Amino acid sequence: MVNLYWCAAGCFLVSVFGCTAATEQIIDAGNAMIDWSGRINRTNKSVSFDWLGVTARIAVRNAKYVTATIQTSAASRGTRMRVFISDQGFDLYPEAQFWVTPYINTTMLFASNAPKNTLLTMSNIVDPRYGTGITTVVSFATDGTFEVVSPQTRRMVLRAEFLVVIVVYQFSKHTSFSLSSDV
Repeated sequence: MVNLYWCAAGCFLVSVFGCTAATEQIIDAGNAMIDWSGRINRTNKSVSFDWLGVTARIAVRNAKYVTATIQTSAASRGTRMRVFISDQGFDLYPEAQFWVTPYINTTMLFASNAPKNTLLTMSNIVDPRYGTGITTVVSFATDGTFEVVSPQTRRMVLRAEFLVVIVVYQFSKHTSFSLSSDV
């Protein structure tokens, strides 16, 4: 079943599995429950950025869908965002990818036919040197409940990054190599 309805954020939302606007929860992108990483400009209401790799982590409980309202300052097409989800606490897998436009758009980040507890990771994947402008994330919406991203999830990501640094350091410490060019 497909339903169209006008949400409180002033946009049309598509409900693929019969969700209703009455149960929708909207949260500003600047809310402390959203775990942002990277070079951002956070206000009480929104988050803006123009940097490759900026990432937002959003945890939801009992959600059939999550949407994001985003815009760019670029004249035609802004950056591209990629969304990964994990409902197991590990192995993020790709869910959606979309271009940001200059108009305030609401984009479906995740949809399911049954309520899920999910961690969504939304990342900017285009370098600003391609004229992507400043991207502004206004809000997120769900038919479930937003939750604070658990510290355990944050520690797992940091631990993985730390291990990669150690492995690279150990490799370079015990391996000698030289770069030469034949000119």
